[in-house]
Amino acid sequence: MDPNTALPVPTPPRRRTGPWAGVGIVTGILVLVALVIAGAAFGTATLARGLVAAGSTSSLTAPAGDPPPVEDDTLEEPAATDLPPVEYYTSEEAGFWFEAALEVYHDDRLGGCPAKFERGCWEAALIPETSCGMLSIGYRFSNDPTATDGETRATQRTNVEAGVPVELVFGNDEYEYGWVDHVACLAPPTAAPAT
Repeated sequence: MDPNTALPVPTPPRRRTGPWAGVGIVTGILVLVALVIAGAAFGTATLARGLVAAGSTSSLTAPAGDPPPVEDDTLEEPAATDLPPVEYYTSEEAGFWFEAALEVYHDDRLGGCPAKFERGCWEAALIPETSCGMLSIGYRFSNDPTATDGETRATQRTNVEAGVPVELVFGNDEYEYGWVDHVACLAPPTAAPAT
């Protein structure tokens, strides 16, 4: 071997990732997916609460004779007169299990509140995209507009037809906020009788 000839420089061995690197990557991906799912669920729940909570046909405030509570004006919800007569939400925006759009009415078009709701009620309509034999509609009530819990009530409608509005008038004098929380089809549509 000639002493003037340069020897090739050996390349350092490739550094391998340790076994914990794979665990860290998988854990990071799982956390990211969980955050995305939680964010989507929270966003849908918040949207559903806001759909009806902000738009009662008559305000759910203290009964007549009680002094109005002192509040910061910046936190006040809009009066019913400040709202459009109808707010429309597509089935994608509403996010119900059963695909149905939601219209929220602020103009008493469904006849206003029954006497049993002394402090006000909400008027809305579901517009289903497909027919359903038994439609379950769940309402949620709370004194906190951002709550994910509270009192729930459900009602059912039978033989709901696609595109035909299902009128809803609901209220609860114990709570300041109410919204359509979920809509689900419990039974397929019934077949029309043969003639």
